[in-house]
Amino acid sequence: MRWEFKSVALLVILFSCTAAQSGPHHVFDPKQMAEATEAIKRNPHDAEAYFKRAWYRGPDKSQTDVALADVNKAIRLNPGIAKYYFLKAILLDVQEEDSESLENINQALQISPKDVDFLCLKSDILYHSKKPQEALAAAQTAIKLAPHFPAAHQAKARALMQMKRWNEALPELETTLQLYPTRPARTDKLKVLLQLQRWNEVISNATEYLKTGPQEPGRRLLFILRAQAYEGAGQYDKAIQDYQTDIKLAPAIESRPTHVALYHLAQKIGRHDIAARERKVLDNWDRDFEMYR
Repeated sequence: MRWEFKSVALLVILFSCTAAQSGPHHVFDPKQMAEATEAIKRNPHDAEAYFKRAWYRGPDKSQTDVALADVNKAIRLNPGIAKYYFLKAILLDVQEEDSESLENINQALQISPKDVDFLCLKSDILYHSKKPQEALAAAQTAIKLAPHFPAAHQAKARALMQMKRWNEALPELETTLQLYPTRPARTDKLKVLLQLQRWNEVISNATEYLKTGPQEPGRRLLFILRAQAYEGAGQYDKAIQDYQTDIKLAPAIESRPTHVALYHLAQKIGRHDIAARERKVLDNWDRDFEMYR
């Protein structure tokens, strides 16, 4: 699900002034949903109640169709409210409907052109639409309006990353982490450091993050990034160990890219025993895939 990786959209929700009007976070809240449903029963033309019921369904992809029905009803009842289009853009973004999502966030910005939340979400949508120049422009506008808004700096960083402007992206991510440290921003920083071949910094940072314990969200990705850094630094035994750790942690089907990386590393350094084992795993998967096509 895209939402899990949409760090800017998540930061927008966490810091959103729009969210503050309906609750502190865009999270599933059955009590608030029930209250909104009662309000709708009392007055079927209460646009705000439809909006709140959609909002409190939370950013769950399985709920977006139902939430969209409510927010569309709110828009029909009162089409001049910017936050309704903002929420609709978020829901469409979760469904990866980029063009419709962009259309709705633009509608929100027509009503409220200086809303930093809206600009950050627009930047994020453009990033996922592979339009980094436009994404960068939206993020820069947001930063001018709110220099200390973390989502704006992360949006700028991601646009710069998409353009492979790694040296410019890094300070934006560092600013994001100073303002509000999040796992996605932290991961993006490690990815940038990898591109800059700053292996030791990736290794030390990933090692520090892994100390948070086995429940650390994104733990697998930290092992993969650290393995890539070990490989870049020529510490091949440690790279193999991290790749193998990720394979143990991953559900079988999700571990294929790591098996491929481990196979190529083993081939490169002459570890033919590991290479043969990984080749066998990959060949078995290929046969299974062909069998069930």
